Formats: sequence, structure tokens, C-alpha cells
Amino acid sequence: MPPIFRERSESSIAMHRSLFTRPFIITAAFADSLNIKVYRLGTLFQNSYASRIVTVTMLQRVIAIITFISFGLLGFMLITTTPASAGPFGLLLIFISAYLTSLGLVSFFLYGASRLIVYTTSGFALRRPAQPMPFRRAYYYSTVLAAAPVMLIGLQSVGTIGIYEFALVIIFEVIGCVYITKRIY
Repeated sequence: MPPIFRERSESSIAMHRSLFTRPFIITAAFADSLNIKVYRLGTLFQNSYASRIVTVTMLQRVIAIITFISFGLLGFMLITTTPASAGPFGLLLIFISAYLTSLGLVSFFLYGASRLIVYTTSGFALRRPAQPMPFRRAYYYSTVLAAAPVMLIGLQSVGTIGIYEFALVIIFEVIGCVYITKRIY
């Protein structure tokens, strides 16, 4: 099997400041010695974009773990308690876990949707080819967008949601996304 990944020495990896965000890169011979099956993505998809190595950063791992834990906690709280028996701390825990679950889902949705859009438009001749949104940028946008369902649930618990309240939440989301866009670029 030909080498698929380039091997880095330990000293060059240690020189990087962001060690935990770098992918682990190994050779096929090293993978064979550990009995690890290494598949090249290009054999599955005959597209140059799909044959790139998909890296998973530490931020993606942390967000995924927090999402699963908060989703499990949210499910446990909704099944085992009522709003009257949960008390104020239980309701706060429900809202925080709902926000964290929404944060993870929206982050991975934005990241996956941007990669899917880039993949589908890669066949078109464009002056400037589309670039996928980095996960960090998707995370920044999702911090604002994930607050919308929690705000709407909070507004529903206080009273009914009308067009006025819904419009205020939409305006808040637009202002938040514009602020993030201005801060990033």
C-alpha cells in the first residue's frame, strides 16, 4: 500500500503552538504495523475535494462531547421531573442544557452545510471558488443562533408568543450575526 499521509517528526509537531488542533498524520507502513486500516477517501469519491484529509480539531471534539452530555442531561431532566418539582435550579439546568444542545447541533449543521455547498458547487466554473466555513466561524455564529430556541421557549413560558415577540427574537439574531461578521472580518 503506498503511503497516504506524510509523517511528521515529534520535534516538528512539538514546535507548533496549537498542538491539539493539528491532525495526527501517519504513514501507511506505521498503520500496518499497528493493524490500523487506512482508507483513502479518493477511492470512495473520485473528486479532488473529497480526497482531502478531513481533520477533527479539539474544538469539534469538545463541542461534540458537550452536546451529547447536555442532550442526555436534558432528556433525563425532562423525563424524570416536572417543572414544579424541579425548582428554579432544575429549570435553569434545563435551559442551559437546551442551549448547549442547540449550540452543538447548529454548529455542526452550519459546518456541514457549508462543506456540502462547496462540494456541490465545485463543478461550476466560478471566478472565486467557494471555500468551506471553518468550524470556528460556524461555532461563533451558532452561539447567537442557538439562543433563539431557548429565548422562544422562555417567552412561551411567560406568555404567548406573538408576531411582535417573534420579530424581536429575529432582530436580535440578525444583530448578533452582523456583529459576529464585523468582528471576524
